[in-house]
Amino acid sequence: MEMVGPYELITKLAVGGMAEVFLARERGLAGLERLVVIKRILPHLADDPSFVDMFQREARIIAQVSHPNVVQIYGLGEEDGRYHIALEYIHGTTVRELQILATKASEALPVGVAIGIATQACRGLHAAHELKGFDGRPLGLVHRDVTPHNLMCTMSGDVKLLDFGVAKATNAGSEETFSGDLKGKFSYMSPEQTLQQHLDRRSDIFAMGIITWEMLTGRRLFKRKSNLEIMQAITNGDVPPPSRYSGGIDQELDDIVARSLAIERGDRFGTSRELLDALRTYASTRDLQVDATTVSTFVSRIAGETLQSRRDKLEQALERPALEQRGEELAGAGAKAREGQRVEALEERAGAQRREQADRARPHLDAYAGDALPGEGVGPAQRPVADGAEVAAAEVERAAPAQVVWRLPCAFVDPAAGEHAQVVGPAAVELLEDVGGGELVALARVGPGLDHGAQRGPHGPGGFALGEAAEVAEGDAGHVECPWSSGA
Repeated sequence: MEMVGPYELITKLAVGGMAEVFLARERGLAGLERLVVIKRILPHLADDPSFVDMFQREARIIAQVSHPNVVQIYGLGEEDGRYHIALEYIHGTTVRELQILATKASEALPVGVAIGIATQACRGLHAAHELKGFDGRPLGLVHRDVTPHNLMCTMSGDVKLLDFGVAKATNAGSEETFSGDLKGKFSYMSPEQTLQQHLDRRSDIFAMGIITWEMLTGRRLFKRKSNLEIMQAITNGDVPPPSRYSGGIDQELDDIVARSLAIERGDRFGTSRELLDALRTYASTRDLQVDATTVSTFVSRIAGETLQSRRDKLEQALERPALEQRGEELAGAGAKAREGQRVEALEERAGAQRREQADRARPHLDAYAGDALPGEGVGPAQRPVADGAEVAAAEVERAAPAQVVWRLPCAFVDPAAGEHAQVVGPAAVELLEDVGGGELVALARVGPGLDHGAQRGPHGPGGFALGEAAEVAEGDAGHVECPWSSGA
């Protein structure tokens, strides 16, 4: 699962012209966690200073606006050269999606619902427009992308204003926008925006008028075949009254919408608060319910099934990392089990080889162990192992003999000493000349021991070189002991 800073990306929600949007999970101490939306700048724009600056500015703007009708920001970060913004996750439907779902259900948004959504959006807009800098001066913020796609309605009836990506602070001494390309969606631009003139908050009021008109009529106001035709319709003021398409709208509401859509900005409402007050006054004189409960009831009825399906998919997406981790654990356990089986098979094969070597050596050992080994004052040989001598080590490597001991009836021989091994004790035995070769061919009794109190060493009493090796290595090259030797 991909991590972006402290956020675990769950699923991709959308891709825009400037950024991609993910649902993510933030984990905290003591099991605390919350869902967030990660907006990350697109890879091909990560090295473009103008887009990076725009992205950072969006984060700064949202961070300064604290209002229940504006999406909240949790942080700005950078990972591998790409900036990201962590935003509040809102489980809901956009106004545009709500309109589409209502049309599919052959329903129109009730006037109270349309006004309820518009008034909440105006509250969020007014909070943004009134934003002041740290010096107390108004920033003159203009959103420039107020559209039904950027208004989110929740199941509880709350409305949130989203996406300040192309917002502009217009007052002198504050951040200015970039020159050149138009910012925003053509169908929701003001006349002055299409003409690339100086903007103020009344440009957003025009966009809010378009959204209100479309919610009341269930139609698109400035949908045309080309962007040029859209801009011409906007600048020409081609705006029929909403009552033309809906019988439940009277002249007073037509006038409120018309004023917000005036071509000349001076003829519009001066602030979003003025538009909000006009709509609330209209609703109160008509006994229209425009509160969050009214919006919630409609959203639940029209979009409830869609949002529940989305919730189910969300839960599945959240469970996926845990399932993937569990699958990895099970796969690891299976691999360990298979490795264990492989090791057991190897051990069984090695055991079989050890038993085979012991079986080859046993006739020689038993033949030797069965003889009496007389010594001065010593009785018959006593076998140190109940069932006869046995080979204790599995193998002796020819190239580099390990420190392995062959256990004989009355001798321990260090094969690592090779031909220079030494036998001491009352019962001297001769092994193969090449003891270090790893293969025991024969044992031969060479006679009674010389001294049961033999001392260790190449030249002490009882010293006996193996085979034809007359020279014994200096020091304690090898060691053979007989268990009944009192001094060994």
